[in-house]
Amino acid sequence: MRKTLPLIAVVSLLVIVAVIAATPAFANGPDHHTLYTQEVNMKKPHKGAFSDVITEAAKVPKKWQPFAECVLRRESGGSLDKIQSGVGARNPNSSASGRWQFLNGSWNRPLAFMVAAELKEEGLPKPVAKEIRVKLQKKPIYKWHGYFQDIGFVAVVTEGGWYHWRGAYCNGKRP
Repeated sequence: MRKTLPLIAVVSLLVIVAVIAATPAFANGPDHHTLYTQEVNMKKPHKGAFSDVITEAAKVPKKWQPFAECVLRRESGGSLDKIQSGVGARNPNSSASGRWQFLNGSWNRPLAFMVAAELKEEGLPKPVAKEIRVKLQKKPIYKWHGYFQDIGFVAVVTEGGWYHWRGAYCNGKRP
């Protein structure tokens, strides 16, 4: 009986610890169901579910900031510190639109995939990133929130696509 009692106590303690660890209130963050069913506020992505991931993904890396500021001023009159500045800009002679003047005809679909990939890389659950991608693809770029436009810009320039904004003035500001 002496050996049985300690074994029962140890097993009971392990069961109690497992139950507590599985309880969402005690686990590190929400359970998987809660995590995958949270909705991103597409109109205000910096508020609500996953806002920390979205705002982090939208940050232009420091080494690209001078180039980004130059491009924003030239393309839409926008500014890095004003996330919605230049969002609705539209070129009257082409499908170029938004803060960064992406050509909607050639960028809408692939840019939405790039935004989703950046968000997944920052830690957004895959189903939530897919939902954002699908919603973005249904709208012209100039109707995307500035955070999503900036995430797209970051994805493009960090993958070597800075040349889409080549111009004598801004070229000298790229890393």
